[in-house]
Amino acid sequence: MMRRILGKLRRAVVSCAECWHNGSRDPSAPKIVLVTLHKSGSHLIMRLMELLGFSNVGASRREVTLNDCSKLRESEYLTSHLPTDISVYPGVRQDVVKILFNYRDPRDVCVSTLDFYDWRCKPSAYQEVEFLREAYRNCFRTRGELLTSIIKADPFSTSPFDLNWYYRSRSLLFHPKVQNIRFEDLVGSKGGGDDELQRETIANVCCYLGLQDPDLDFLAENVYWKDAKTFNRGTIGRWKREFEDAHIELFNSLHSDLLAQYGYK
Repeated sequence: MMRRILGKLRRAVVSCAECWHNGSRDPSAPKIVLVTLHKSGSHLIMRLMELLGFSNVGASRREVTLNDCSKLRESEYLTSHLPTDISVYPGVRQDVVKILFNYRDPRDVCVSTLDFYDWRCKPSAYQEVEFLREAYRNCFRTRGELLTSIIKADPFSTSPFDLNWYYRSRSLLFHPKVQNIRFEDLVGSKGGGDDELQRETIANVCCYLGLQDPDLDFLAENVYWKDAKTFNRGTIGRWKREFEDAHIELFNSLHSDLLAQYGYK
């Protein structure tokens, strides 16, 4: 009897300690998930979330599930480079889960991926990237050949740097309860975009998250952050300089519907 009583007391103490450590939260607050496709300027939207007072509790290398969402506390959000698991969909429809979907012109994504895997670039901190660079160096003779392979979404591994994820993410792109965020709209003039469009995009994100009276001037001034670990060039339209005529023709023959659906010309 005494052992059971002591056990209950111990569990109660642990529970109280966890509540004190975790802090109080509004159980009705929606769970926030950021889906940001690879090489789509994740640093920008994550910087905005930080400025808005949200904490990223980690990036997922798999699809976020409803169970993952249930563990979030108020002012926390999950990040994934992959579309959410289907178990999350009912939560989105019921306004229990809010999804921010961040993407970029897929042609610029190809160029950013090219920089990531070009064996002539500075060494990467990721061992899996260095492994693939060695394979690419022995398979392709030029940077242009590697770009052709990327446009074709030619699988060398299970890497999520794949245009097929754009097709698989259209359930988010076209759903009315998902907040779409284009890199080109958020980057502002510092990255070759438009400042007014940047402010409008930030305002839309704040409205979607239920935030009142945000300081748009402050947010717009500080969202472009070159010190981010994943920052590369942070500009738009690089594909126009990197794509040769053959690359343009190839991309249009394979992915013209993708450009149209995501709103790019």
